[in-house]
Amino acid sequence: MNRIIISSILFAALFVIGCSKDEPHDIVNEIKMSVSAETGTYIPWGSDTPVECMLVMSEDNPDILEPLAFGRIEGFTSSWRPVTTL
Repeated sequence: MNRIIISSILFAALFVIGCSKDEPHDIVNEIKMSVSAETGTYIPWGSDTPVECMLVMSEDNPDILEPLAFGRIEGFTSSWRPVTTL
């Protein structure tokens, strides 16, 4: 008899915990970034070979150009045009 009661209480507790609405949600923040016309390099973790990357400045760290891998900004496409000065 005790096994049935304990099993029922355990099942009820697991059911209540499993149906909790406290699920974590993704947080999305939009930030403004400036992409430099020049590229830089960085060394990926676990590698010894430098990789070419974009240099970006975000509103989180103004006045600091940080390396960012190509393709990491969702919705951003770059067009490689030579910069000419007249």
